[in-house]
Amino acid sequence: MRRRLSHGAAFVALTTLIVASLRPAPVQAATGEDPPPTQGATQVKTAVDAVLAKLDPKLETKVKKGETAPVAVFATVQGDTAQARAVLDNARVAKSGDTGIVLGSIPVQALPKLAAVPGVVSIQPVELGKTGQPLTDPDPELHQPPTKAEQQAAVAKIKTDEVPYDEAPPLRTSNFDKLRHQNLLDAKSHNFTGAWNAGFTGQGVTVGVLDGGTDFGHPDLLNTWQTWTGQTGAKAGWNGWPKAFDPYGTLQWLSAPAQIDQGLSWYTKTTAATCSRTGASCDVDFATRTGPSRNFSAPDGTNQHTYDFPSAWSKSGKVMLGSHPDDHLLQLYGERPAFLVTDPHTAGVYDTVYVDLDDDHSFADEKPVTKTSPASYRDMNGDGYTDLSGGLLYYVSDGKTPIPGGLDAFGVSDTSYGSGQLLAWTGDYDPAIEGHGTLTASNIVGQAVINGKAPTFKDIPGGKYAGAVLGGAPHAKLAPFGDIYLGFDFSTQFGYLLSTRQGVDITSNSYGQSAVDNDGWDAASQEADVIHDGYKTTPLFSTGNGAPGFGTTGSAAPTAGIEVGASTQFGGTGWDSIVRTSQITDNDVMVWSNRGFGANATNGVDVVADGAYAPGDATLNTVLDGRNAWVSWGGTSRSTPVAAGATALVYQAYEKAHGGQLPAGFYKTAKDILKSSAKDLGYDANVQGSGSIDAGKAVASAAGQRAVVTPSQWRVGDYRGTEYPVFANIISPGATDSQKFTIQGPGAWQVSDRQLVRTDNTTFSFNSKDLSKESTSNFNAPDYLMDLTKQVKQHRDADLMVVKLEYPRSEFDGDNNLTEDQGWRLLTYDWTDVNHDGKLWTDTNHNGVVNHTDKTTSSNIDGFLDLDFAKSEMQQGEYSRFMYHRAGANALQSYVADPAKRMADGLFLGLQHSAKNTSIPVTNFTISIDWYKNSDWKWVSTPKVAKGSFTASIKVPSSTPYGMYSGAVVLTRGSDSMVVPVSVAVAAKATQDASGKITGAITFGGDDVAKAQKNYTYNNGSVFGANDWTWRAESGDWRFFYLDVPKTPADGTKFLANTSWEDSGPYTDIDTLIMGRSVNHFQLEPDSVFGAPYTLDTVGKSPNTNVRAGVWRFDTATGGPADVVTAPAQEGLQAVALHQVSWQGDKFDTPFKVQLGSASVSPSSVVQTATGDTGGFDVKFESSVPLDGLKAAAFGLSQPSTTTEVAHQDNPDDPSTASVKRNLTLSHASRLSVSTALDSNDLDLYVVRDANNDGVFSSSEIVASSAGGTANESVDLVNPPDGNYQIWVHGYSVAGTPSFALNVNAVQGNDLTVSGLPTGPVPAGTQVSLHVDYTKAMTPGQTYNGELLLGPTTAPAALSVPIKITR
Repeated sequence: MRRRLSHGAAFVALTTLIVASLRPAPVQAATGEDPPPTQGATQVKTAVDAVLAKLDPKLETKVKKGETAPVAVFATVQGDTAQARAVLDNARVAKSGDTGIVLGSIPVQALPKLAAVPGVVSIQPVELGKTGQPLTDPDPELHQPPTKAEQQAAVAKIKTDEVPYDEAPPLRTSNFDKLRHQNLLDAKSHNFTGAWNAGFTGQGVTVGVLDGGTDFGHPDLLNTWQTWTGQTGAKAGWNGWPKAFDPYGTLQWLSAPAQIDQGLSWYTKTTAATCSRTGASCDVDFATRTGPSRNFSAPDGTNQHTYDFPSAWSKSGKVMLGSHPDDHLLQLYGERPAFLVTDPHTAGVYDTVYVDLDDDHSFADEKPVTKTSPASYRDMNGDGYTDLSGGLLYYVSDGKTPIPGGLDAFGVSDTSYGSGQLLAWTGDYDPAIEGHGTLTASNIVGQAVINGKAPTFKDIPGGKYAGAVLGGAPHAKLAPFGDIYLGFDFSTQFGYLLSTRQGVDITSNSYGQSAVDNDGWDAASQEADVIHDGYKTTPLFSTGNGAPGFGTTGSAAPTAGIEVGASTQFGGTGWDSIVRTSQITDNDVMVWSNRGFGANATNGVDVVADGAYAPGDATLNTVLDGRNAWVSWGGTSRSTPVAAGATALVYQAYEKAHGGQLPAGFYKTAKDILKSSAKDLGYDANVQGSGSIDAGKAVASAAGQRAVVTPSQWRVGDYRGTEYPVFANIISPGATDSQKFTIQGPGAWQVSDRQLVRTDNTTFSFNSKDLSKESTSNFNAPDYLMDLTKQVKQHRDADLMVVKLEYPRSEFDGDNNLTEDQGWRLLTYDWTDVNHDGKLWTDTNHNGVVNHTDKTTSSNIDGFLDLDFAKSEMQQGEYSRFMYHRAGANALQSYVADPAKRMADGLFLGLQHSAKNTSIPVTNFTISIDWYKNSDWKWVSTPKVAKGSFTASIKVPSSTPYGMYSGAVVLTRGSDSMVVPVSVAVAAKATQDASGKITGAITFGGDDVAKAQKNYTYNNGSVFGANDWTWRAESGDWRFFYLDVPKTPADGTKFLANTSWEDSGPYTDIDTLIMGRSVNHFQLEPDSVFGAPYTLDTVGKSPNTNVRAGVWRFDTATGGPADVVTAPAQEGLQAVALHQVSWQGDKFDTPFKVQLGSASVSPSSVVQTATGDTGGFDVKFESSVPLDGLKAAAFGLSQPSTTTEVAHQDNPDDPSTASVKRNLTLSHASRLSVSTALDSNDLDLYVVRDANNDGVFSSSEIVASSAGGTANESVDLVNPPDGNYQIWVHGYSVAGTPSFALNVNAVQGNDLTVSGLPTGPVPAGTQVSLHVDYTKAMTPGQTYNGELLLGPTTAPAALSVPIKITR
């Protein structure tokens, strides 16, 4: 029984509740977890706990806090959406095939009813404003935005040089044909040249960049948009316009239409005006907006101006005006530039738009924007490059064509706006996103038009490349998307739905979340899988920039997606000092590129692509000079569009070879092709995946001219006999497994297997010199250099060199305020002895520092001061970094693959003192160099040669420690190769007796394991320092362990995890997370289970002490290097995740040990008949793991009650209208259990506590609720605080006045006492005998209830012993 509002009222109501009840919560926010209950905290269990797991944590918190107000939500639904619509008010549905997104409002306490609807996958809040964040640059000192003064100076300059649009020369066009054969930058690193030479440039492929919007007025991005074709009926008017989508604009239209009226949307309304003619000119008055802004503070207001334009532009003399939505321009001018809509051909038909881009209040010098020329721009200085951009227009209302952008998916076909009354724009309009969408788009379809400040190279004709930013698929087209970081959860999901259903072949997704730890099992990943399932769209996702720690890959990680890490390319944009393009270094895996394993035991990375550092286009309205509107940029945010460009070429090649047809689920084929064609870099498979993108080989494979191996990854084992695409595959020590591989394509291949193993190590100390001896920091100049050439030559067979550096915590955060006191960059340089003098640098002043002198000029695109090499100690043109690491950390790393073969004349270790502190004059470093070689993996057996197919087998030695293992199966054919990542989860199995009781303890890690695995990069017995205070919460080193529990343990059984580590505490800190069976979002409809029998989520964990970004506060249960975590023991798979969250910096590796066991009490319950009013009994407690202490408390004796009540229909939106209310007082209670019983109707149960003791029980005081879709509800409060309570039974949907049973059991009282508690730690296996006495005046024949709660000091109510005493 739901109320229904009229259509108009629905908009108003939904808008109001969104604004009133929700606040933006950025996706990159450091804390994504609620802290666990503190000692003695109340725990709540209800009948609806299982379905609550479908709720976003923000919504779940609202339910548990007892909030009752309506909230705007959207639900992802698989199957029929009718039941979900029925539960929601003002429901709107976007449905295609078997998947739908349902948008509406619902009272908070009714959310469990929506979650219980069959087919509901997840429920998210509708949030307005910026709630997401792109993956920002990993180096915090790069890409600083221009100051306001710099912007104003740039504005003044372009106005000084201004040339009217109609007097500007033709714009310069693509330099693709000049560059396609020069094999530079990405074209070389990823063999795009080979694909282009084969005739594949992305023609006919549509790509969507789900990001912050794209600047289509940029010289490199003009004419790169896709247009609508083939639309019929009312939508025929879309044909010819850009095929643009605006998920957030759709949300605003449906949920917050007032924001459109305020100018906060890219849907813009216009105002009519009649021009005053003066000769050939027309004047109109218009008040353009000065605010508000959706990116920064700008008060609502207007500025009135008189605007002029040629009178010939309007046949009727009546025009339309509006305020342009670009917040960059609002920031520049302090007001929104106006736009003019005219009817130049037929009176009253408004089809031509002019934007006052220079804000001079005249449209006469502006470009006409039309369906055939929809981009708005100006070449202000007449140099052939656009300098200002108004983005892209994709709709002008005409009274008959519905509004595009996404509204039609929700059934909205609005044709009510007359000609010229509504416009739809798309572009890079949100400064808060810092041009991220334009950067990513340019690496897919960039046209290489601009090359301002490009570096000079002796081996390029003319000295400079003709264009800096050349996308991998320059002839593909982009389907423009609006800013998905606003209303992030909705915008991304709706973006998936639009792309899969509207003919978008590929999406590039350069964002991620740190708020979840169960990546792959999490809602965002599953939603993406559900929406893409069976369609042809391939989504690519960034892994993130939080490494070098393992296990840092995050969400979203759907099985339909391709997870892309970052490889390197240094020197191509003017960094360091080189003279030839042959000195550009590339194809290492960047140190901060997030890596596996995934929480669900996946490899974590599929491929890598150039993300450190290479060209990308900057937002035009931040640079104001088209020739120079590009930067060096990096991050897996860059890698993903590079890989998306290669995927576009795969689509083109496959369609050409298969008659233009793509099979359903083509994303699987695209992934196999990209991975099978990747260039092997020799890194661990969980670091590089299959390797670095090779577009040339990829198109050959897509065309059937080169082989593809499937499956393209091997996840060893299964789960109880079944291999699930999402669930973890596990294998036991001593077990075997095999995998059949198919080689689709020509040729016989040699087959081998490998594992990366350390062969040597060198460790030494190095101290910096006094700060006074160092030069002013310059990004392109080292402060210290150490020659490693000799060591490299001594390790000629090394496949990988890893350099690690640490310095003391006292020199990083000496005052312990969790803020960096200084910063360093660790670099490895390739040296080319250009002048053949045998020297890279000369210490002319003998001070041990590489000194340099800066000029006052900057000739490079990134604004670094030029070096005066005549006055510097290093030689010009001779050095380029292989890699560098600038983390907010006192532990840094750098890698070089195949160092002996790849270095030119030498290899140097470098240090840059990027952030100095006079209170730290000298820094004391310890440096380690590890040498690794790919060796035969003794576990794995393969045939030597295979053609068509082959079978690989693995035998896990019986003595193998539990944990994760990485390796690869490698196929080679001459110089060609294919790498199949292999991930192995060696899992434990719980030992249980016949009753299901868990016996014994399991050890993960340990010093012996750490020592035995010291030569592996991923060590199942130790972690290394990998935090980054400038990144996100997932930074740090992770370890994953798995445990299968075959039988259901006895009720109340708890896992106890005792984690200890061999380092000082503070500051080294390792958090423990226990993941267990969670609700299966699909199990309510067995035929729609996707990818797993159930999901895992965190059920027990260390306190979340994340302060911000990647900064964590030290906090353990013991105060030292040990922690104890509890979690309910369940049947099925469990995962234990360790997260190194803080680091001391006095050693490179810290061994750890996890003892995972259980606690038991005997007897598990006490039933006693007393002959008097006093008595006693003993309880024995035993833990299979050591504890820091034991606590216990006894409660009771008391009696339950059962009453018969009468239900009534109450106001379904107001729990306080409950017709049944019962008062209750609690004092020293262990538990309050309340339940209702009725076979029909829908009752909701609430427990309310008078927290302020005013005698009034209000909705704001609800402490627990059970509001499912039946009349059988229950609430169980453990450790409730003393006070006055009221029980509400609320008639949500009731026919008549049925009777129901109300059961109340408050276990309370001070009649029981406990003795025998130990005063200190409890060793593992030690039995503790507790004695409980009771004294109670009891009535003969009556039964009284009590309870004993006990557990470790960190979880004193972990175990429960129910007590029943009958007199």
